[in-house]
Amino acid sequence: MHKHAFIYNSSMWFATRLRKLMPAKIGVWTSVRSAPKLAPKTLHERVKAHQAQTKKAKRKLTCLPKIKHQARQVEIIF
Repeated sequence: MHKHAFIYNSSMWFATRLRKLMPAKIGVWTSVRSAPKLAPKTLHERVKAHQAQTKKAKRKLTCLPKIKHQARQVEIIF
């Protein structure tokens, strides 16, 4: 399964979407421990969303009107 990227990515996508259907007992291991909970989104989906959010924020900053600062001259009188 790990050799084939499409099969692996598809199974991870379905696992995250159908995580509520996962049984509480997954064999002997869960007789002593609690079953791990699957995340609502995969790590790759979270990274893509974060990158899109930061890219959108950068675009907003570059679209702001530029403010021209006027140089002020200060006279010092003795």
